[in-house]
Amino acid sequence: MLQLSGLRFELLILLDLLLDLISKLSLHVLNGFNTLICVFPQLVGLGVKALLVILFLLNVLALDDLLGLLGNSVELHVHCSFSEIENLEL
Repeated sequence: MLQLSGLRFELLILLDLLLDLISKLSLHVLNGFNTLICVFPQLVGLGVKALLVILFLLNVLALDDLLGLLGNSVELHVHCSFSEIENLEL
């Protein structure tokens, strides 16, 4: 009978420890979710910025190809710093 009551006492302590462990783990899991919620908008912003950089690079490459198709058909001779253009040859 004494062993049975001692076993019940040990099970009660084990149950208390398990409940404490579960509460602490749930607190850490909630903190992890809060961190992810804070980081996710920043991650989306970085993804959008990277996409814009890629689109800009593709735009520059497309314009370079377009100018490459024109070849030497356009020559501009600029002799001043603002807007004086001589010998426009098409």
